[in-house]
Amino acid sequence: MGAERPMRFALQLTAAENGAAWAAAARRAEADGYDVLSVPDHLGPQFAPLVALAAAAASTRSIGLGTFVLAVGLRNPGMLAKEVATLDVLSGGRVELGLGAGWSAREFAALGVPFPDPPARLAQLAEVVALLRAVWRDEEVAPPGSGPDGATGPDRLRVAPQPSRPGGPPIAVGGGGRSVLRLAGRVADIVSIATDNARRTAATGLDGVPGWDRLARQVEWMSEGAAGRAETPERNLRVLAVVAGADPRRAAAELSATAGGSVDELVASPFVLLGRPAEMVGHLVRLRRELGITYFTVSARHAGALGPALEELAAAGLRPAPVAPAPAVATR
Repeated sequence: MGAERPMRFALQLTAAENGAAWAAAARRAEADGYDVLSVPDHLGPQFAPLVALAAAAASTRSIGLGTFVLAVGLRNPGMLAKEVATLDVLSGGRVELGLGAGWSAREFAALGVPFPDPPARLAQLAEVVALLRAVWRDEEVAPPGSGPDGATGPDRLRVAPQPSRPGGPPIAVGGGGRSVLRLAGRVADIVSIATDNARRTAATGLDGVPGWDRLARQVEWMSEGAAGRAETPERNLRVLAVVAGADPRRAAAELSATAGGSVDELVASPFVLLGRPAEMVGHLVRLRRELGITYFTVSARHAGALGPALEELAAAGLRPAPVAPAPAVATR
């Protein structure tokens, strides 16, 4: 069960004013004790994920470098395998590759990329994960999308360099619906549980934010996919909001006024952290104890509110203490 794993935290960063500011933000995340620096994958005002992570790698010494999550339909799988392997080598084996089927039809259309129906996108996601695993074992494979005839053709795909770690970086598969979570349980090293994106067209609001019963069902779907595996995948939760305050209901009211959702929904949701540091710690410990969730991803805007809770977790021995910051790296 995932409850045996130590707690981990990823901080999601999106952009900075310039290279020096980005390097400073990466070093700050490392110094604050985050295990992973993650970057999302959208066309809006954010850095391109793999380029940004390469810059962060040069500015840090130990923090993991994650994508949360790359839409596989927007990238050639062979080039993705090569770029991720290169980043893994250059970073000393710190990459954590998050992948998803993609949910924004608008972004696919803006790039001139077809947006298939959900079953086809999930099939594509499964195919990409299988291809990455194979080429990171230094196997030759048929070109992506070549079909059965490609299996014996002359133009085979082989990736060099190979990743720093044998078999490649851990792969996280993220989503909120039953089909994608069952797939994630079957093929991923890490299952990233989010709200269901089936009707999502814009940034997540908190209206109708899921409760514990819904999250428990999502964990069940993941477990159905993982049945028979020798090792259960690590379970990750995308935290939607963190609001500190002496009174959780007052914190929820403050959040409701800006992000939607009723006070009762927010107080009862496992996707939201509210109140004093001890209350946040209790919430996180409950998630680990009841649902085996030990890995949490939060946005940079929530780092200040979450910081005291991370300190309490470290003091209680539930996660490692922060590392010393890396020396500054000059950025022209």
